Amino acid sequence: MFGNFRIRANFPTRRRAARPVRIKATDPATGEHVWLDPEESIVVLPMVHFLPPGMLRDPPVEPEDWTGATLEAKEIMPARPVPWEKATQNQLTFDQTFNVECLALTLAKIGHAYAAAEFGLDNFEPFLPAIIRGERGCIHTYVGGDVEQLQDPGLLHSIRLRLGHPSYGSRADFLLMVSIGLLSQFGSPTALVIVGRAKEDWAWREAERHSEASQAQRGSERSGRASGKDAAL
Repeated sequence: MFGNFRIRANFPTRRRAARPVRIKATDPATGEHVWLDPEESIVVLPMVHFLPPGMLRDPPVEPEDWTGATLEAKEIMPARPVPWEKATQNQLTFDQTFNVECLALTLAKIGHAYAAAEFGLDNFEPFLPAIIRGERGCIHTYVGGDVEQLQDPGLLHSIRLRLGHPSYGSRADFLLMVSIGLLSQFGSPTALVIVGRAKEDWAWREAERHSEASQAQRGSERSGRASGKDAAL
């Protein structure tokens, strides 16, 4: 999906033998192709800035396309000098194709799988399986951009489960969401996937458990600070 950028970054792949080891460039003067080492190549990372999922807009909508989304092309320059003598006009062009629908579907799959693994399918009403199977076409209602960004320079990807969302108040009540920073290490924007509606009895238990855990953590921190003061005295 990310083309030459995947080759340059040497991402993990299930089909390593099928992945090209060099990147194709074109000499615009002759139309001939030149094959370069990835470190010699300019590659582009396509980054999509989505609007929020239609379900969370005010008022909620069911968009039919990605109108309002913007595409940013982030250039990654060569890591070492390019042997421009391979080109007759000291110019080379690099192709980069990208499919927003493919990205959105990938985000939906990640979000659904992660929520199901962490919370179990018995605890929420899933919205995405029919969309993932291609039986429904309303992916724009559930997949969009997050107003909060997950960007950790130490992590290739970032992910966070949410029960509700502080930026959307009551509109997000009982909605189970996943914030996904795909390639967040490179500054990619964070996507938000609404994976389903949590069952209320489970949601209340989960909220209570989280509250108790937070109180226990704060109590432990206060105890640790008090112990430190005693030691200092």
